Amino acid sequence: CPICKRKFCEKAYDRHVTFCTSKIKKIQQPPSEEILLARLRLTRRIKFSSNQFSLTSSKTSSFIPKSISTSLINKQSIKSKNMIST
Repeated sequence: CPICKRKFCEKAYDRHVTFCTSKIKKIQQPPSEEILLARLRLTRRIKFSSNQFSLTSSKTSSFIPKSISTSLINKQSIKSKNMIST
């Protein structure tokens, strides 16, 4: 085969040359617009930061247990009372 430099018998050579030329043409074609857009959408999905909070979520964070949040509030109120009295 003049394209891939392989050797074949006569029957296989005829079949292979047509296959090899079509394969080379497919490889050399630039990607279509649809493929480029699909790649762009894929990279956007991969790079999307899911750490952002949505507006529909509740106002309180579900990551902080209530016992910790109430103890923090109590500590802050005690500190503010101490600052006011002094």
